[in-house]
Amino acid sequence: MSKAYTEVDLFKEAEVMEAERVNSIQMQMMYIIYMIVGSYFQSCKCANQVRETNLFLYYQDMRQGDQISKESKVEREFVHGYHGYLETFAELAAEVHFEFGEKESKVFFETGLEEIVATVRADGTFSFDINEDS
Repeated sequence: MSKAYTEVDLFKEAEVMEAERVNSIQMQMMYIIYMIVGSYFQSCKCANQVRETNLFLYYQDMRQGDQISKESKVEREFVHGYHGYLETFAELAAEVHFEFGEKESKVFFETGLEEIVATVRADGTFSFDINEDS
């Protein structure tokens, strides 16, 4: 016996699918930021390997062309905003942790001297901030 779907059921299902799509976009961008920004440090270690693997799986689901274009955008914006810090970052180790939210999530790169915080919004847009003496 098949279940008859009401308009409310279809609306709820559409809401769930949209929430999953938004979540996926955020997770993909968080991994790209982790991967690209992390490569500028002498070493970069994720504090939670399970989270890292989970984010990688979201990234892996992306089409290769999307991966490349989003990686390039993150790298361009990071280098443009922090070109004066890149030599310093290359000498530092960073520990990374993630904070997840409904409207925005954050990727924290902590070095002991400063903290880089990447904020990723639900639509996949992002920004970087640096806090010195963290």
